[in-house]
Amino acid sequence: MHQQPYFDFLEACGGGFPALLSAMRGYPAWEASCLAQGCDFSNAGSVVDVGAGQGTLLATVLQRHEHLYGYLFDLPSVACEAQRSLHLSGVSHRIECVAGDFFEELPKGADTYLLKSVLGDWGDAAASRILRNCRRAMRPNSRLIVMERLAPEASVAVPAKIPGTELRELADGHECSAKVLATLFGRAG
Repeated sequence: MHQQPYFDFLEACGGGFPALLSAMRGYPAWEASCLAQGCDFSNAGSVVDVGAGQGTLLATVLQRHEHLYGYLFDLPSVACEAQRSLHLSGVSHRIECVAGDFFEELPKGADTYLLKSVLGDWGDAAASRILRNCRRAMRPNSRLIVMERLAPEASVAVPAKIPGTELRELADGHECSAKVLATLFGRAG
């Protein structure tokens, strides 16, 4: 319809990202809480939230783990908007908003990298590229935490339309199965 990839269209039209971010605000709060409580960050000092959006996940992790310093990494217009909204989190003094493109390069050398609902927004080739860039940015002892909605394997009947997948369809993404994710991780090293 727009003759360009969905996220490129949002970036070009200026008002698109704030509207999308506003619609997504609060949606992942319970998921963020589960990750912050369920993952061990005791050996980490820094965490990069890749494709962080408004920073709900990163702020929740930092609220629970007071020793961490965080990097919110997203496109320039998103990182700028997130910086404004993070002041309410109480941890904005421990977060640096970094603008960039995860298809190009990520902040290097952090202890932990978070990818929440990122890989499924893209086709396999693009998701592999994101993972390779994560690998390049990571130190040998860094950790990658991926949080994605898993699709059933092909042998299981699924509904024609899975709720919450509209954005993925617009962005040429898909719901990943565990097998697809394992293949993507293998390709990325």
